[in-house]
Amino acid sequence: MPCPVLRCFGRDAQAARGDHFPRGGSSRDPAGENDNARRVQPLRDSLHQLGGGDPEMHVAVEMKISGSPAITLQSKEHDPQITVNVILALEVKQSWPLATKDGLCIKHWLGNKVRGSFRFKSFYLVPGPTKETWCLSFPHIEKEMLNNHGKLKTCCELNGPKCCRKACLRLLQYLLQKLQHKNERNQKLVKFSSYHVKTAYFHACVSRPDDTNWKLEDLDNCFEILVNDFVNHLQIKELLHFFIPSMNLFGLFDQSSLTFLSDEIEYQRNNGFPIFIP
Repeated sequence: MPCPVLRCFGRDAQAARGDHFPRGGSSRDPAGENDNARRVQPLRDSLHQLGGGDPEMHVAVEMKISGSPAITLQSKEHDPQITVNVILALEVKQSWPLATKDGLCIKHWLGNKVRGSFRFKSFYLVPGPTKETWCLSFPHIEKEMLNNHGKLKTCCELNGPKCCRKACLRLLQYLLQKLQHKNERNQKLVKFSSYHVKTAYFHACVSRPDDTNWKLEDLDNCFEILVNDFVNHLQIKELLHFFIPSMNLFGLFDQSSLTFLSDEIEYQRNNGFPIFIP
């Protein structure tokens, strides 16, 4: 959905208020055009009708998680269960906000030329933690980095050398998903998402940029190193947003949740990841 020009604000310049949209009213208007809850709810209702109206679809819309912009769809008939996050996004065709200036540090991984081309693209706004805020999002850039992840352009092409970057990411995302399912009653891991794993993965790609650091035959060792990276982020309570480095994604997490997840992962690692065994 295209969006008119806006101004960003705030300590981390990460969000844009509805009353900073020059057209379409504001969160204080009677119409509430830029109230993100007002925009998202019709989409959620439609997905509820889609999932509940056809018993053969076997899809359920999960309960909304406070502070999350995603509407989560979950398959009822797969093991492990398959989840898909649907997020309403507004496309903004203008220069990236100043807060992103020092982010996307891919010079030694994908190169400055690629970084420059990324920054000429649009960015997106997704619903923020409060109804009048919208947060910056770069899913199209993340997708390009996931698909074209090699320092050498031939990495993982048909006749090129293969790496294990994507396999490591998927394994760590699966580990988090399994731990969340295991601990769904105590709700200690409910605030964690695959986005935290993906952010840690991008930082790992920057710190180990060469394709030889991710040889396919070294999958076990590379996964161990990525797990160690993620645990370190949990232990120091710091996971910087990949595009907005002034923003710490773990900054508002309570220490008990971070420690709990760290301890759960350490237990799995020290025991050969028994949670992966069917």
